Amino acid sequence: MIALPGKIKLVQKIAIARNVLRNLGVYEIIQNLSSPQEIIFLDEGTLHIAHYLFVHVSVAPNHQDLATFAKLIPVPDVAIYLQQQEAILIERTLARGHKRIPNISYPQVERFIKFAVSTFEEIVKFSNVKNNVVIVDCDRKIHTLQDNQNNSSLLLARGLLEQGTRG
Repeated sequence: MIALPGKIKLVQKIAIARNVLRNLGVYEIIQNLSSPQEIIFLDEGTLHIAHYLFVHVSVAPNHQDLATFAKLIPVPDVAIYLQQQEAILIERTLARGHKRIPNISYPQVERFIKFAVSTFEEIVKFSNVKNNVVIVDCDRKIHTLQDNQNNSSLLLARGLLEQGTRG
């Protein structure tokens, strides 16, 4: 079982639970109502649930819970991981704010971003996830973690991304 840290306020836990259920519900609806020929893009899919569960200013991600999460979460056919330099993510978060960072300050935002980046870097290493991930790195280079020539969805996504980043 994965439990949210005790330092997280009840109101925030309820909001996190709502987001988790929403993302899982969207995944299930897509699985049950879409056809194999359809391409469906989601901004925040099932893997993004890790951000809600494990990325908090007040406590570092629990790696054992993250491993449990990676084993249990339904993985999409393809996940596109857009990487960005931490400094840019910190700058953007400072400018926009974030409702889960109560006191917006450089140290708080930096801690939050470092936890977010480390969480996703760890998730994409799990075997059930890495086979379905296309990474667009900070230099807009596109690659996969596995040389998976048998995954037509992964090859299609990679091709579309390569076409979109030219120019």
